[in-house]
Amino acid sequence: MHSSNVTLRVLSSADYEAVSAVFKAVFPAKYNLEFHDAWESRNIHLTYGAFTSEEELAGFLLTKQTAANQQQIEFLGVNPNCQKGGIGTILLEMILDYCQKTKSRATLIPVNEHRIIQWYKKHGFKEYGHPRISEYTGDLEQTMIYS
Repeated sequence: MHSSNVTLRVLSSADYEAVSAVFKAVFPAKYNLEFHDAWESRNIHLTYGAFTSEEELAGFLLTKQTAANQQQIEFLGVNPNCQKGGIGTILLEMILDYCQKTKSRATLIPVNEHRIIQWYKKHGFKEYGHPRISEYTGDLEQTMIYS
């Protein structure tokens, strides 16, 4: 599936089951509690879904406002059947465009996987601060900031 074949819209509470299903298909189970907390504390105006013409969720972006001028990307996930078509990039660009317009910063703490970290670096993120231990998983995590 290519990004030109999807419609983007703000996610509502009615979309939780669909988002949860895509999340579980993409992320290891050790992130389930963190995902649930991220959904509950999400910025409801900056949480997007990419939907197919059949109204199936192809990908999602959960954000959280962490400071007056800062949006943190909590989770960005694309259905495995829809990956490599630009859907993740289009979702990421939604929050980056918003941050540019509002002079806000975009931050994230990516899954500690080289491929994921490199994807964010390719899109303009850089490592920020010192790594820390995740309160959810105990993994070493590195904050990244968009520059």
